[in-house]
Amino acid sequence: MDTNCSTYSQKIGVNCSTYSLGVSCSKYSPKIGVNCSKYSPKIGVNCSSYSPKMDTNCSTYSQKIGVNCSTYSLKIGVSCSKYSPKIGVNCSKYSPRIGVNCSSYSPKIGVNLSSYLPNIGASC
Repeated sequence: MDTNCSTYSQKIGVNCSTYSLGVSCSKYSPKIGVNCSKYSPKIGVNCSSYSPKMDTNCSTYSQKIGVNCSTYSLKIGVSCSKYSPKIGVNCSKYSPRIGVNCSSYSPKIGVNLSSYLPNIGASC
């Protein structure tokens, strides 16, 4: 947090490069609290295709919190499929994980992971 993150990584509170999570989000990147571009995640707001949505059914390749989503989607509290983020459960390759080490190309909160993954609270 508070530092620039590398490409394909997620960052909260700071502008990041492609595939990043934070303020201004680019294509294929997650964003919280602001409309995001296609293939990006959004919490609490309707997003374009391949994006995450809270409290609503999510489309293919989208992220969802509290509801089962299709492949390439984000799910909290339930096993997540390949290329999807997961909070509180081990995820497959290319998926984000909070509180546990994840495989390559996955996000991690509070722990440094390999390149090409998001990290909240640690340098990316």
